[in-house]
Amino acid sequence: MLRSYCVLGMTPVEESEMRQLMIMCAAAVLAGGANADILRVDDDANPNGDGSSWGRAFDSLTDALAAATAGDQIWVAGGTYIPVTPAGQSATFSIPVGVAVYGGFNGNESSLAQRGNPLSPPSTLNGQGTSYHVVTFSNAGQNTILDGFFITKGNANGTGSNADGGGIIGDNSIPTLANLNINLCSADSNGAAIYLDGNATGFATISDCTFENNSGGGVYSFVDVNVTDCTFKNNTDDFDGMLVFAGSNIQLATGCLFDSNTSSNGCGGIFVIQTSAQARSVITDCEFRDNVGLRAGAIEYNALNLGTHEIQSCRFSTNSSSLSGTSSGAIRFDSISSNSSLLVENSFMTGNSSSSSGAGAVFSNGSGSLHMVNCTIVNNTSVSGPGGAVLINNSSTLLDNMIIFSNDAQAEFGQDDSIWISPSAGTVTVNRSIIQALGAGDPPPPGTGNISSNPLFVDLNGSDNVAGTADDDVRLQAGSPAIDRGNNLATSASLMADIYGDTRFVDDPNTADTGVLGGFPGVIDLGVAEFQPPPFVCLADVNHDGSLTPADFTAWIAAFNANAPECDQNSDGSCDPTDFTAWIANFNAGCP
Repeated sequence: MLRSYCVLGMTPVEESEMRQLMIMCAAAVLAGGANADILRVDDDANPNGDGSSWGRAFDSLTDALAAATAGDQIWVAGGTYIPVTPAGQSATFSIPVGVAVYGGFNGNESSLAQRGNPLSPPSTLNGQGTSYHVVTFSNAGQNTILDGFFITKGNANGTGSNADGGGIIGDNSIPTLANLNINLCSADSNGAAIYLDGNATGFATISDCTFENNSGGGVYSFVDVNVTDCTFKNNTDDFDGMLVFAGSNIQLATGCLFDSNTSSNGCGGIFVIQTSAQARSVITDCEFRDNVGLRAGAIEYNALNLGTHEIQSCRFSTNSSSLSGTSSGAIRFDSISSNSSLLVENSFMTGNSSSSSGAGAVFSNGSGSLHMVNCTIVNNTSVSGPGGAVLINNSSTLLDNMIIFSNDAQAEFGQDDSIWISPSAGTVTVNRSIIQALGAGDPPPPGTGNISSNPLFVDLNGSDNVAGTADDDVRLQAGSPAIDRGNNLATSASLMADIYGDTRFVDDPNTADTGVLGGFPGVIDLGVAEFQPPPFVCLADVNHDGSLTPADFTAWIAAFNANAPECDQNSDGSCDPTDFTAWIANFNAGCP
């Protein structure tokens, strides 16, 4: 997926390495004390080891956990480890409070930094399809760490808490979880991969993890959680979604991919049901593709949801939903309370669909307020109803700096292909946006600066020449009516890059500003892409020293004799004597 890495110019690899270093440092600092031990585990070790060295490693992870105390680290060599206590389906690996457990060792390392790839060789925790929970945390803080494991075949098919968290269950816990691959786990209720419950203060962190082929969803959290750079792929769920935010404070998802997940009764991606007016969720730089849900293909905000919510710089492609009348291919926002709001900014939606009279991309319903800013919504479909892109049936909706184009409400026509406003909807305002077929068939929504012109995308069908797929290129061509047309004051001050990672608020000198500047260096363009005008080239400055002097004439003669590109002063693609006349004209015109 495409993300904007702006902290110290880090690449994704560098950021991941930095995160691991921070986790290591946190473990060392939080462990404290001079008596912290490193216990080693190797399933090929001889029996009766005490973990003091690789040569005397425990052959049982269960034994190492029983010997560990707060501040200790456990290093686990590649191999397969099966929980054996307590007996039967209750068998689990119970991680002691304050202990850091790391997998992926070869069995000869003397420092954590020597571990290399945390998932190679694979250290696998296998519930064999019988353990309710492969791993258990209780009252664990952030200094309780699990890092570098495959976790597989947990089966939460019991009652009560034994129906949740087939891979990991945490009671009143906010552990640090990193570099995990949780697969083939199941839960009869929620959180087949991870289930975090309770009222612990602080953030649980889940980073660089993969959740795949689980049944019963992925991650379900009542505690504050920060989910970063994780992949959710090919999971199924009968209730809510693959990542469920159910807390009362702050829950975050950043840089995650949701791919080919299916929910028969919820949404294919993130399900938000925060029931506190002080709650906040932020979903940033995430990608949702090929997910299927009953009510929403990608993200659903439940009707009981309260609080303040944001979707920033996300991509939605080829997601779908099927619930008649009230579903959405990408985002469904619903609330019975006015104490719920959603901001969707700088996000791109293409190829999403609702198969039964819902909205192709965005459905908004209830008493909450929706604000969409600088989004591009194209090539979406409502199969049997209005709202090919957006369907509005809530109390307050504001759209700013939008492009809604080339969508299809197959049972309708005109403006309904782009946006349909229910007669029961409250206040709807659209400002400075391109809405295809604006005013055709229905009155245009109230607002200022709206047009229906072709936005002149670079390649609406993308390199595969198929409309509605992830490669649809919605950057703007020169001359687009979307350039320098937006309202800077409608955007978040932190929005410094477009969906392609290019700089925002760039002025195009060849386009008259028709938007609202508001103290920024340039007027923002409509939609998710900021037009990047080609850099100005001073043709007469042949020697590229930044100034025009007689030395440039000498340089032009040399370029002429060498047939160099700088010779072509009239930009006709050739080097001939007419370029001398052109150089004189360029020299006399000067350069800024």
